[in-house]
Amino acid sequence: MSLNNIIMQLELDLAREFEALGEEVKRRVATLQGLETVAIRQDGDTTHSFDSMAEDRIINILRRTGLNLTVMSEESPTLTVGSGNEFVAIVDPIDGSDMVARGYPLASTAFSL
Repeated sequence: MSLNNIIMQLELDLAREFEALGEEVKRRVATLQGLETVAIRQDGDTTHSFDSMAEDRIINILRRTGLNLTVMSEESPTLTVGSGNEFVAIVDPIDGSDMVARGYPLASTAFSL
């Protein structure tokens, strides 16, 4: 598969996943489940359980591409997929997660390759 085809498939897979993540986050806010804090960084940024869930789902999609990626995320240390030397993926799985954890179901996902 050509690089262009891989990137196009990645875009489609991520678009589907972002839609599914939005529904999952809305469900969690409505039921007040899965909003707990799992880590607080020195700068005060908080990682909630739904941040980790979203990051895991996005990273699984990235692994399936077969691309060599360095993945940088707000939620965890830098991760290498494959040899990690071709591309850098920057991810904020749930941008606005503090607001979501307070019950406001508006957030976004930031992704850059």
